[in-house]
Amino acid sequence: MHVWDVQIKAGHTFSFTVPEGWNTNTLILSGTASFNRQAKIGEAQVVVLERVGQQMLVQAESDTQLLLLSGEPLEEPIVGYGPFVMNTQQEVNQAIEDFNEGRFGKMP
Repeated sequence: MHVWDVQIKAGHTFSFTVPEGWNTNTLILSGTASFNRQAKIGEAQVVVLERVGQQMLVQAESDTQLLLLSGEPLEEPIVGYGPFVMNTQQEVNQAIEDFNEGRFGKMP
C-alpha cells in the first residue's frame, strides 16, 4: 500500500508508476494540476486511475498538494450502511448494535 503526501511547486512535475492491477486514487488537497497532460484537476477533486500499470505525470499549474493512495485490491465483498462498511450484512448489523451499545468507546 502507498500513502503519499505530495507537494509540487507551480510549473514543476511529479511522476510515479501505477502498479499493475492496483487501485490508485489521487485527491487534490490544494492547487490545480494536470495528469498526463490531459485532465486538469482542481482542489477537492479526485482522480481514479485504471488498474493498468503505467507511468503517470502530474504537472502543477499552481502550487499543489495531493494525497496519493494506492494498494492491491482486496477482492472481498463490500456491504455498507452509513459509516459502517463490512463484508456481510450480518457484520454490518453487528457493528450497528456494537455502536449503539457503546462498545466502540466514548468521545470525551
